[in-house]
Amino acid sequence: MRILEDHTRAYCEATTIHGFAYFVKAPRLVEKLFWVAVVISCGSYAGYIIASAVQDWTDNPTATFIRTFSKVLRAKKYVLLNLQD
Repeated sequence: MRILEDHTRAYCEATTIHGFAYFVKAPRLVEKLFWVAVVISCGSYAGYIIASAVQDWTDNPTATFIRTFSKVLRAKKYVLLNLQD
């Protein structure tokens, strides 16, 4: 069990996921529980947003396509004017 705790501590200290380092660096249990709640809440909310976006896409799918063609596009000439004092 000690090996798992050591690996978890090393992962939390080394990861770039915000909040995980506070699990192991917080000096009091209350602070650790607070950060656990914050990370779980944020992860749950992110999951809800993703599920909502996927559901919206399945209800109203948008088809996008790109058509290529061979045609010379003429560029318009613009005069740029820079007024500085």
